[in-house]
Amino acid sequence: MSDEPRVRQLVDELLDTERTPEEVCADCPELVAEVRKRSQQMLRVVEAELEAMFPTPGPGREVDTQAPCNPAAGLPNIPGYQVEAVLGRGGMGIVYRNSTV
Repeated sequence: MSDEPRVRQLVDELLDTERTPEEVCADCPELVAEVRKRSQQMLRVVEAELEAMFPTPGPGREVDTQAPCNPAAGLPNIPGYQVEAVLGRGGMGIVYRNSTV
């Protein structure tokens, strides 16, 4: 499409503002349908990526309730520290309460 750079610019503008496709394309109404289509495609991709990273709990899906760590489950052995409990869990790791030995 010969209007490709303009369509991309308009889609970026649409996604960066709270304006409608009609408002963004006021100077080029012939591109409204294409801008709307492209912005919806981009939003679907973003939503799919977010869902993959942060799944929505639903029927049959377990929810991580972050229950307190069971001491019988075993805490890690870290030289120089006495690991006492799990304080929290997240996507980047586990935070432990500890004291130095």
